[in-house]
Amino acid sequence: MYEPIKAEIIRLYDDKFIRPCRYAEWVSNIVSVLKKNGKLRVCVDFRDLNKATPKDEYPMPVADQLVDAASGHKMISLMDGNVGYNQIFMAEEDIHKTAFRCPGAIGLFEWVVMTFGLKSAGATYQRAMNYIFHDLIGSLVEIYIDDVVVKSGMMDEHLGNLRRVLERTSPYGLKMNPTKCVIAVSAGEFLGFMVHEKGIKSAKAVKGQVIADFIDEHHKEADYVEIVPWTVFFDGSVCRHGCGIGLMIISPRGACFEFAYTIKPYRTNNQTEYEALIKGLELLKEIGAEAVEVMGDSQLVIKQLSGEYECRDNVLKTYHEAAKQLLGDFKQITLTHIPREQNAEANSLAQGASGYPPMNSEAEVEITMIDGVLLRCLDKEEAKVVMWEVHDGICGTHQSAYKMKWLLQRVGVLLADYAGGLLYILQKLSRLSKVPPYQLVYGHEAVLPWENNIGSRRLTLQDQLTADEYYNLMMDESEEVAQSRLRALEKIKENKARVSRHYNKKVKSKTFEEGELVWKLVLPIGSRDNVFGRMQLRSYSGRRRPLSTSKSFLIDQESLESMAQPSINKAINRDAITEEVVAIFTDSNVIPERYYRPDEVHAGIVVGYDEEEEAYELPVVDMARLLDPELAEAEIAKLGSACRNWGFFQLVNHGVDEQVVNDMKDSATKFFSLPLESKKPVEVRENSIEGFGHHYSRAGKLDWAQSVILVTQPIEDRNPELWPTNPATFRDALHKFSVETTSLTMRIVGFMATELGIDPEALARAFRGRRQNMSIHHYPPCRHPDKVIGIPPHTDGLGLTLLLQADDTPGLQIRKDGRWFPVPPRQGSFVVNVANILEVLTNGVYRSVEHRVLVDARKSRTTVVMFHDAHLDGMVEPIPEVLEHDGAEARYRSVGKLEYMKGHFAVRSDGTRFLDSLKI
Repeated sequence: MYEPIKAEIIRLYDDKFIRPCRYAEWVSNIVSVLKKNGKLRVCVDFRDLNKATPKDEYPMPVADQLVDAASGHKMISLMDGNVGYNQIFMAEEDIHKTAFRCPGAIGLFEWVVMTFGLKSAGATYQRAMNYIFHDLIGSLVEIYIDDVVVKSGMMDEHLGNLRRVLERTSPYGLKMNPTKCVIAVSAGEFLGFMVHEKGIKSAKAVKGQVIADFIDEHHKEADYVEIVPWTVFFDGSVCRHGCGIGLMIISPRGACFEFAYTIKPYRTNNQTEYEALIKGLELLKEIGAEAVEVMGDSQLVIKQLSGEYECRDNVLKTYHEAAKQLLGDFKQITLTHIPREQNAEANSLAQGASGYPPMNSEAEVEITMIDGVLLRCLDKEEAKVVMWEVHDGICGTHQSAYKMKWLLQRVGVLLADYAGGLLYILQKLSRLSKVPPYQLVYGHEAVLPWENNIGSRRLTLQDQLTADEYYNLMMDESEEVAQSRLRALEKIKENKARVSRHYNKKVKSKTFEEGELVWKLVLPIGSRDNVFGRMQLRSYSGRRRPLSTSKSFLIDQESLESMAQPSINKAINRDAITEEVVAIFTDSNVIPERYYRPDEVHAGIVVGYDEEEEAYELPVVDMARLLDPELAEAEIAKLGSACRNWGFFQLVNHGVDEQVVNDMKDSATKFFSLPLESKKPVEVRENSIEGFGHHYSRAGKLDWAQSVILVTQPIEDRNPELWPTNPATFRDALHKFSVETTSLTMRIVGFMATELGIDPEALARAFRGRRQNMSIHHYPPCRHPDKVIGIPPHTDGLGLTLLLQADDTPGLQIRKDGRWFPVPPRQGSFVVNVANILEVLTNGVYRSVEHRVLVDARKSRTTVVMFHDAHLDGMVEPIPEVLEHDGAEARYRSVGKLEYMKGHFAVRSDGTRFLDSLKI
């Protein structure tokens, strides 16, 4: 095999398909395959390289559809690409990855052209063929990788169609293998099917047909003799009286023979089981049995003889070898393990032979309950009466009827004459009060209905008492009931004290005086301190002053205020970005649990993905038309329709200087391309949301995003320490962009007021001079975009939001009518959306719509988002002018701005927005 491989390597080298490799990063082995034509194909095992290579998700054509499209034509030509994969060159930077070793001293070589065996080879070749024949596919030609079929409806036009296809291959250097081409035929094989004018015919299974013909030609009639086996049931018994074995042998005709032997005492029951089996096999051997079916309830003996268990006991090895030798004398052996109840006959024989005394089924059994009540066994009919009364509810209130029924069925019907005897398990419970509740109240245990119907031991004894004896017994019981009650009370106290000690076994008692200062523990998100357990806090740090020491916990005024809201937890801080997080974002092959959120990605139907695309477009508003007196009216109506129906619109011709926009995009993109150590100076601080770090996270889950969050307006509220200085243009670009977007926001608000029919100043005063926050979000690509989410579904909490996208990667989706609508990026535009406060200000006329951000598999996404705050002198409430113009009642209650922000950034247990709680 060495010489043919060497010759093939030389041929590939002469054809310039391969070249010597000097520095190999990946080295693969070769596998030689002999083709049908007798030639040798040298294949390379690229399995390790393929595991590390992302799969090319180029859509491959469906073979069934191609076969259907190729059939039904009068004339076809079938062609096959000549070493098709080798006609595409490898990228220079990837050539060294295809290195492979050759046997002997031939050395290392690497592929200059694409070779067979690479994961994406088929998709790459299909992409090239689709590019070459893009306008001919479907009409003149059908292509599946390197298999090409040229089709014609009429014979006289086939030559012209074939010419067009071959002329198309010449400019690209695409060659066909003449030995595999079939030109101008009426039928031919394409993708495993015979295609012709009348349709499709599946190819015959040649190998299977040859085998079927051979069996049919050489078939001979034969008579089969069925051997009915002898059946032997065996069992051994060991007790203090002696040892015995029992056998029941059934002949092939159904005759039954029973044997019982008393044998010498053995130490274990397993020895007697082996003795019983050996004796049964010896009896069957004497009568000349050929087939034997062995049935026994000893799992150890059956499993050891069948080979499932290994016999390691030195004592049992002698019996095991003797039994194996006897089994070898039979032609057919079957070993079956059966339950003891199916081996009752052999078991009875063995027990009788061992001297075990038989059970007296007529003996009367007396059993006393913990409280002293006598019980008796029930026969079948009496048991039916009791069960009927329990099911019918005559016994009054008791535990769940379904549980009671299950308990009775589990215990089963107790028969006094049951062959296996009766088994009672009584457990003395020292923790019980030992006195029935009815007796604690009335001094005497109640008489149940079934006791009157079928009788009980207690009633029988009481019926034998005289009147004086009964009176004295009742008086004694009344005197003892007081002591019973005290004992029961003490037992209950002991039980509760035991439960309390168990519940508080990990509690470390601490006492505080009123007015004493204490520290509150603050930990990073996702961390936990085992000392403090569930009582640790993460919202903010600082010293707290307890108001009361009457409880085992501390409480202050702010906590009391938060308790008035329904199940609200404080919003947690942002996490810093670490080297571990950077590694996760860089190599996203394995998704950590904290980022794993497939349920949020797949929640809801996405238009164009989960269902067919429909004609929709996010409303586009032109600022130039709004400023034009002649076109303003129509454009203002368009603006109002977008805010009322969508809550979103794209703003074009916005008037922001193009250089300012480009500088902001460039600065944002460059910042996130910096190494982590360059971004550390501006990372998020403890107890703050400003700076570089993760986006907000809820319930311990993290978004697949990095963010820079800063306060940009007013200038005196800025935190210069957290404004990046790298790149050098960042601060200047952000300042100019903030000023421009603030001015743009006020222009948009003015046109919104005009559309609402109110004085522009009425709405402008809610926005003028308010805070502006900036968030730059960067969403790294992820190999599993269906398992992570950029930002989960949410609504913006302030007044108005302006979004500038720095690239062309899609990701933003808007929920409308219960479905998600993707928002494709639009060059030179802002995405503007109504936030929660603006919805309240307009009394619900404008809608704050839920939206989310998904992650792309290949490309990152960077956006600059400006959030503009709004309120009416510290209150969030509908604008009076809007209520007066519409003649409507307020749909939202008034709330202070501070209370609103606390509610918005809280996690509500019922999953609703804080905005929904404000609705009247």
